[in-house]
Amino acid sequence: MYRVMIVDDDKWAIKDIKHSFSFPQWGFEISGEYLDSAEALEKILSAPPDLILSDIRMEPYSGLDLARMCAEKGIASLFVMISGYDHFGYAQEAFRYSVFDYLLKPIDDRQVQELMRRVCARLQSRPDLYGVPPKGDLIETARQYIDEHYLESLSLEGVAAAVHANKNYLSDLFSKRMGMTLTDYRNKLRLDHAKQLLLSRKEGSSINDIALDSGFESNSQFSKIFKRATGLSPQEYRKNKKNG
Repeated sequence: MYRVMIVDDDKWAIKDIKHSFSFPQWGFEISGEYLDSAEALEKILSAPPDLILSDIRMEPYSGLDLARMCAEKGIASLFVMISGYDHFGYAQEAFRYSVFDYLLKPIDDRQVQELMRRVCARLQSRPDLYGVPPKGDLIETARQYIDEHYLESLSLEGVAAAVHANKNYLSDLFSKRMGMTLTDYRNKLRLDHAKQLLLSRKEGSSINDIALDSGFESNSQFSKIFKRATGLSPQEYRKNKKNG
């Protein structure tokens, strides 16, 4: 999981941020919540998080001070400034220090969703905070994992955890790259396996056993997905194939 730090001298603002951003949904764990920006800076320098959400106006260091000092020390944490002040000078200075984004309060859900998609995309594509490049191509890694585990109980969440990616980002990228959803790709592999079993096993063999042996949860789920893909029930498919 990625790590996020929240820095704001208002404890209620921190509570609102945690509620609005739903960090676990995006694959983030909160590594720290700080009312004191000096204490936050000490922690950032010793263990840089992946993402820092910070208020602008704080003492002794403003959010911009934190971004500047981290930039000077080569710390690659992504900074997002959250402010109740619509002041052009703040935004201009923020971007001077390569702040990732600048949000104005109150923040709506659409802003959060769009921001977190971009944050995940940036984190997934860059080297990590210690300069280690990402391992291979994310979608190819996910595809290989599905190829090896499709007969098991396999969900989007499980694949995302296995390849260390945010599930929403992985789902969107997989669909764009592969032209089908991750679930459809998994089901395609299961159907291909089921077709082989339908033809290789004896005529009276249980369709339910074939469904379970192909990774489906039940016969009804298997039959529904099979007919949607082929236009035939599993029994009809086997009969037609064996009759030439």
